[in-house]
Amino acid sequence: MLDRLTQIAEEVRGFDPSLLGAESFAEAIRRYGRLRSAVDAGWLALLIEADKAKVATKEGMRNTADLVSKLTGERRGSARGDVELAGQLDGNEQVRDALATGLLTKDKASVLSRVEGTTSDERAELVTAATKASADGVRRLVAAFKASRGDEEPPMVNRLTISKSPTQSRVVAELDPARTAMLEAALEIAEAQMKLPKDIPSEQRRAEYLVAICKYFVEHVEGAAENRVGRPHVLVMVDLDVFEGRSEMPSTLGNGQIVSGSFARRLACDSNISRIVMKGKSEVLDVGRATRSWSPAMAKAIIVRDRHCVHPGCEVPPWGCEIHHKEPYGDQHHGGVTSVDGGELPCWHHHDWEHERLRRQARQRSATDGWVDHDHSSHRERAAAA
Repeated sequence: MLDRLTQIAEEVRGFDPSLLGAESFAEAIRRYGRLRSAVDAGWLALLIEADKAKVATKEGMRNTADLVSKLTGERRGSARGDVELAGQLDGNEQVRDALATGLLTKDKASVLSRVEGTTSDERAELVTAATKASADGVRRLVAAFKASRGDEEPPMVNRLTISKSPTQSRVVAELDPARTAMLEAALEIAEAQMKLPKDIPSEQRRAEYLVAICKYFVEHVEGAAENRVGRPHVLVMVDLDVFEGRSEMPSTLGNGQIVSGSFARRLACDSNISRIVMKGKSEVLDVGRATRSWSPAMAKAIIVRDRHCVHPGCEVPPWGCEIHHKEPYGDQHHGGVTSVDGGELPCWHHHDWEHERLRRQARQRSATDGWVDHDHSSHRERAAAA
């Protein structure tokens, strides 16, 4: 059986869609979709049997989800969801068989599997209706079925998971309607205040709004509990050459994730970030304050002077902005000055934009001059020249 699985995998790898005629694509998608459902059914059957046999314990793992994550590289949250679904389908022949024959997708099967206390005939009717409905239609179908029986929905457990890779994170939240409405209201307020350009995709703007809300809470809450590094904030460990703009080697955040050198310099400008400047792998040269080297008095003076983001046409308020050196701090050729006159107030979006602009110019000059330089003109000077 295992050899047959290997053979099937090889056959799938050999499938070349470009050899199909255009008129065959729709049929190929339909058949491939049914194949995926059949594979999902076999996968879930394997997981439930492995769980029953307590294979994870024998392999020194805490549970089947951890074992799956270790052996396949799947995120633990996804693995846990598959194991839970496998358990729900165990004994639910109608849904399981419909998945195996490709009549249901795994998403539809997951929705149907959570309907409890049904008779065999009721399950058969639900499966038949689900095969003809969309994914959202199946959810409405189940909701209507429960309502017809007078079932009360169990209290929802609000959950938020953060799955981190070395270079990015995936944040998934499951919220009840009241909390969803509260989140949407907060995002609308942030949107009205920040007014990011509409040419930025809406998903990206919402991500910036969410982080801005978190940033506001971190910076304004009174009496925040301290941990071993003081008030909770972000740590960035950056090599001296990177910090001074002579290198673009990646840097490391306190949570272990990797960021580019230019992004690390951008973080070290402001925003409740503690910089830890390193020389080599172990020599600590400087541990900066959470607000870089700007004193509270300087920060207040810059905020009062600028009032909002200094980028032309942008009026994001101070709580959505960061203090930025007009001239890169520590640059070996010019040397940015930490002073009220040497700082300005860009929003998060335009702060990123500025550092990306500097990086592009550095690449261009490096290619022609053989060394890294930066354009030190301020936002106001660029606006005046425009």
